[in-house]
Amino acid sequence: MAFLDSIPEIVAGIAVEVVVFGIAAGVIYRFFSGRFLIPKREIILPNQRGVVVQGEKIIRVAEPGSCWVRPKQRIILCDMRPRPLQMAGLEIICSNEGIVRLSLSARYQIADAAAYYIGSSNAGDAIFVELRRSIASAARQQLSSAIVAAPEAFAQRVREAAAPAAARLGLQISELDIWDAVFVGRYAVNEQTEIDLDDSSGTLVH
Repeated sequence: MAFLDSIPEIVAGIAVEVVVFGIAAGVIYRFFSGRFLIPKREIILPNQRGVVVQGEKIIRVAEPGSCWVRPKQRIILCDMRPRPLQMAGLEIICSNEGIVRLSLSARYQIADAAAYYIGSSNAGDAIFVELRRSIASAARQQLSSAIVAAPEAFAQRVREAAAPAAARLGLQISELDIWDAVFVGRYAVNEQTEIDLDDSSGTLVH
């Protein structure tokens, strides 16, 4: 009878030991994960991608969910959500030397996490510069009146022009909206200044 009474105590003692062992194992895993050939488990959120690298080499791009990272590897999480970009009062020179002042809003996001990781240390500034360059280049192929009359068409041309540079950065421009386009004048070189410069270039000063 005494033996039967001790059975619950034995079971309780075993359960306690199992719990203590589990806690100890968890602590040991958390401390040694990623070290001594023990892989480390990372969680990637639905709006993220994980670039697994070893040294300077990209091993793989991990999708959302659990990701096991081996020792000597690390994971760089990339936020895949769209990011806003604004430009206001940007003046461009068109093919007919007309000057148009633009204001636009855009959204860009990571399209290729691996290319984004190696493309630039500051992709936000880089895509801003590339977009301005694409706007200036596209403007040189358009009449100022065409841009003012149809800013949506010009915005599409700019998106197409900026796409290759964005792809090299691992990005894509998902939206581009020109919400203001105003003709402000015509670019003209001061002819008198040119004449003065020509005369001074042929004059010798003693």
